[in-house]
Amino acid sequence: MRPIGVFAFVAIALASQAVEACSCAWHGSPCRAFDETAAVFIGRALEINPVMDEGYEQRLVRLEILQALKGVSGNRIEVVTGRGGGDCGYTFRRGDTYLVYAHRRDGAKRLYTGICSRTQALSDATEDLEYFKA
Repeated sequence: MRPIGVFAFVAIALASQAVEACSCAWHGSPCRAFDETAAVFIGRALEINPVMDEGYEQRLVRLEILQALKGVSGNRIEVVTGRGGGDCGYTFRRGDTYLVYAHRRDGAKRLYTGICSRTQALSDATEDLEYFKA
């Protein structure tokens, strides 16, 4: 095979593989997000482990609940998110504190979150925290 033929073959093979892409509309105001989300809480990430969920590799994040705002109770909770990149997963870091907006898929017990929600580092959540105080 000629070099150009090899290049074309490789390019076509790579282009034919499944591509993940995250596409989401902005999640709106804290008020809207709070009303439309199953669970909202402030939590500290304790563990982050890979898990298979709905046929995809995801991340299972165990969090210590520091303040329950909606739909959660107890001291600890688990939230599933993508790996990051093209699958809309939120990048949690062990030991950091977050304001988490999580939803349930089709009535499932598990909670899910990602970059399409208002989930964010607590240090970036000023607008949301002001809304909760009001």
